[in-house]
Amino acid sequence: MGLIDDGDVRRPDTFPRITPRYQIPPLRATWHAPSRRRIGGRTHATEVRLVDISIAGALLIAPSNPRLETGSRLKIEFADTDGVAEIRNIRDSEHDGFCYYGVNYFRMSDEMRHLVHGVVAKIRVENDLATSWERRDF
Repeated sequence: MGLIDDGDVRRPDTFPRITPRYQIPPLRATWHAPSRRRIGGRTHATEVRLVDISIAGALLIAPSNPRLETGSRLKIEFADTDGVAEIRNIRDSEHDGFCYYGVNYFRMSDEMRHLVHGVVAKIRVENDLATSWERRDF
């Protein structure tokens, strides 16, 4: 499964964020993007890095690809789990040849859902502990 084209032309250029995202150390993932050189349905596995994460989506940095646009759906693999991500926004990065892609999880395997929810829960707890520690009066 690669780029998924459902033929819906009513998609907006940018989608609003659904849930809060949490910064994480860059984590490797793979998505199956269309070839930048070929026209047609061919895709190839491309390494991407997750920069932040939420239970509904993520921000990742990946090689620029003019064939990707808002609304494109791609297979994504992360830590031996997989799902389908839908691009919600695209913006240039400070690294030549790369873009930031904001994605939401269009479809996730049960394993991926469990992993993502576990990561987000752990980050929330760590953030809450750090915030409560900062608020303490001594």
